Amino acid sequence: MDFVAAIASGLFHLGRYAAANALTSLVPIFLLAGAIVVFPRSSGIFRYFTAAVPRRISYPAALFSGAFLCVFSLVIIPMFAALHRRGSAVGPQIVFLYAGSALNLVAVAGLASVFGAETAIVFVVCAGGVAVLAAWIMSFLFQAHTTPLTFLRQSAPGPAEQTAWGVPVLFLLLILMLFAGTIPVSFAGKVAAVLFAGTAVALYARRFLSSGGVREWMYFSGHIAVRAVPFLLLGHFLLGVFTSLIPPEMLVPYLSDNSLVSCAAGSLSGIILHVPAALDVPVLESTFGYQAGDIAAGPMVSLLLSGSGICLPLLMVVHIVIGLRRTVVYGVVILVLAALFGFLYGITG
Repeated sequence: MDFVAAIASGLFHLGRYAAANALTSLVPIFLLAGAIVVFPRSSGIFRYFTAAVPRRISYPAALFSGAFLCVFSLVIIPMFAALHRRGSAVGPQIVFLYAGSALNLVAVAGLASVFGAETAIVFVVCAGGVAVLAAWIMSFLFQAHTTPLTFLRQSAPGPAEQTAWGVPVLFLLLILMLFAGTIPVSFAGKVAAVLFAGTAVALYARRFLSSGGVREWMYFSGHIAVRAVPFLLLGHFLLGVFTSLIPPEMLVPYLSDNSLVSCAAGSLSGIILHVPAALDVPVLESTFGYQAGDIAAGPMVSLLLSGSGICLPLLMVVHIVIGLRRTVVYGVVILVLAALFGFLYGITG
């Protein structure tokens, strides 16, 4: 019966995610990902994601772009897939991936509202350190296998696309469409806002973009979506199954002190408990009882750092982008760094 309940929990979690995000989030982020593939010359900050750019420039650029372009963790994946398809350097890719999933503005604001500004600042500093160190390690291991950035577009750009404003305005409209799905109104209101913004995008594309560019944009958006969505949905289903079989209450005794073992347990817990973004932050406050002192500060930080960056749905999709071997290495690196940063915070904080 427990197994049946776990399957039901998985289906419920999957249905809730699909109903809440199919139109308001997934459509805008896949359109944005396709645009990043097709219109690289005008994609602004992404030109710094090459191996030729010094790390002191490329890493901060990736950190800030990931944090400001994403409104919740899984938005980053299609954009990360687009950058990988263009052959961006490993280091900036990893910084962008982790920053977008862990340091996006909604996640940080959610932390600050629940735990206070001090905890949010600690998390931002630790997450920034994890992102940079993980990028350095992954770059050291895999940079030799990276190809230079490529311009994948085949059709000729239209006159408006060659201006200084043509494609940047498109990206601005797509980002506004993405944010329209996150405004604090009813679900119907979010749908209406996304449809309104989508209509503006469609009208702009018809008026100012070439038909060949639009066709390639739709093709790459659909190509990324077809590959990513099944694994994304499977990840959310498995997440619901695991949280039913392993209730968070069972883990509290293992997270009650600031030892390295407890921080490692917190880091591992983050993968299956999915604690990024503001959606699941209350779990730490209530179920885990952080405010009541049931869970120590070190394991809490470790859990947040790992759950934000390598939650199960995210890993399920990342592996189709960079392959199983790189995904495993990335996951292990984040797990270890999250445990270490949590441990250091626990013994010094």
